[in-house]
Amino acid sequence: MIKAAGTSCIGIEEIYRQLLQHGTPVSVGSIYRIVRQFESREVLLREWDRCRKTMYRLRPAGFGSGQLRMVCPDTGRVAELDDPELYRLVVAAAKRLSIDLGGRSLAIQLAQPAQEARDHAKGPRLVASRA
Repeated sequence: MIKAAGTSCIGIEEIYRQLLQHGTPVSVGSIYRIVRQFESREVLLREWDRCRKTMYRLRPAGFGSGQLRMVCPDTGRVAELDDPELYRLVVAAAKRLSIDLGGRSLAIQLAQPAQEARDHAKGPRLVASRA
């Protein structure tokens, strides 16, 4: 199911729904256990959508710490950057704010509040989340 999603993310509930549609009897708890195992083996990346719902996707080949993934929650557009210096700067900024990133890859979600969208007075705000 996750492989079929390609580079986009999929949630546990969607995996559960698709398995049931294919006639595979499974519990949500079993899906969580399997997904956690794949995540611990670095097969999957965990991300969050704009409602803070946990989503999963396959880890791209060669993707690891030192890489950044920028996501626009409105359009779903994604840019992946392999820039160790930029990664170092983001980690240093997080450390100054007492945020422990634990050497993980980073997903930066681009957000633009409604007021900013109306008057374009300010640029987009960057909100970092762990991936």
